[in-house]
Amino acid sequence: MRTAGGTLTGEAAGEEVKPVDHSTIVEHVHAVWPGAVDTLHSHTIVDALAAYLPELYSAWLDAGKPWTEMTADEQREARSAASTSLSAALKPHKVPTRQLTIRDCCGGAKGVRYADLPAPRTDLEDDD
Repeated sequence: MRTAGGTLTGEAAGEEVKPVDHSTIVEHVHAVWPGAVDTLHSHTIVDALAAYLPELYSAWLDAGKPWTEMTADEQREARSAASTSLSAALKPHKVPTRQLTIRDCCGGAKGVRYADLPAPRTDLEDDD
């Protein structure tokens, strides 16, 4: 009755409970960063984050309609919104985003230099 009434949830109701992720956006970016790359466009990082932790980052890619149905301007706007979300999340960690030109990719766009990322925390196990 308590489960049906919504007053009993989690492990007590027999549900699997995932551990709380105490890592930060910086650790997540480190986790998805390709090893031999010095710079990445923000939209590339957001795509990787959404694939890595969709429950946290897939909303950053929600543009209201499928990518293939968007005009070029709508795609550019969606990439800009995703880049803005990343920039806002990195700001408290003092990670700058800047205009980058990556010739092998898609030209100029906002992005992150790996050298600007702080080292990932190593004390995650000690968090309460």
